Amino acid sequence: MRARLTAISTVFAVLALTSCGQNGPRPAAHAAPVSVRIGDNDEVYWNGNRLHNDAELRSRLIGTTKRNPDTDFHITVSSKASYAAVSHVLKIAQRAGVHRIGIVETEKYVPDR
Repeated sequence: MRARLTAISTVFAVLALTSCGQNGPRPAAHAAPVSVRIGDNDEVYWNGNRLHNDAELRSRLIGTTKRNPDTDFHITVSSKASYAAVSHVLKIAQRAGVHRIGIVETEKYVPDR
């Protein structure tokens, strides 16, 4: 019986080392950021591809976040996009469980001093 328990604990130790590495858990590979762009007429693009409705955006956000919760989402906004469209995209992202999101490339809207 004792030899059997030793064999079982050896198997578990090998599995633990294989899945975690010898120095603890392996860090998740950091995914490339997802680009979400809000265009001139409030249309939404995902990595350059136009989305046709809120459900499509929500589905992509949820799927990407489930695969890698540490994915960064970068929102780029056209100067002609409405505040309501930006707010709406942020609300969908929040409800989809996105935690790493930011509006990028804002420096082009800062007036020269």
